[in-house]
Amino acid sequence: MSGRNKKDEVVPQEETASEKQEQNKEASPKLTERQLKKLAKRKSKDRKRELKHILLGSYFTLDDGRLASGGGKWISPLGVGDGAGHVLLLGIKDKRYRYNSRFKRSQQALYAAAKAMGNIGRSLALECAPDAVSCYIKSVLFRPVVLIFEEVVLEDGSSHLELHAYCGRSLFSFLSVRRAVSRFDKELPDNLSRV
Repeated sequence: MSGRNKKDEVVPQEETASEKQEQNKEASPKLTERQLKKLAKRKSKDRKRELKHILLGSYFTLDDGRLASGGGKWISPLGVGDGAGHVLLLGIKDKRYRYNSRFKRSQQALYAAAKAMGNIGRSLALECAPDAVSCYIKSVLFRPVVLIFEEVVLEDGSSHLELHAYCGRSLFSFLSVRRAVSRFDKELPDNLSRV
């Protein structure tokens, strides 16, 4: 080192995450409102298609104990059960709930939700929502419900936590959804609360 000290060297600083996001936004082409609506609709259809398999009972267990949707037959040789006929005929009901978090990071909130969901149902591995936490709640009296807890990032960079409750459409499906969401709320820590 010919007369230079290490103190004199300039070390480039790493970019922060917010700066990287701004650069990505500038580099990516802007989508029109119509294109954004089409993307949201396609995402919703793909999610409901995967959840239909689970609500119809077409799922299998992975090596880690989580359930995953099966791409095979929708109806077992034993016939339809657990309200699968209503799912085939009427479709799937989606109910959304917003949550406030007092955690510093959203990953902490997702971890707390995963622990709560582990206490009330079987955890799911969904292809349509890999970053979300989800579970399958089955009951003797009520229809099966799938809960998905995720962080929704908006276009302006802000985000919020959202719980989606999916159930087969019927006259009394609101009871199944209400029961599943209330069980989930009871298991949550005090740092997470419904809006």
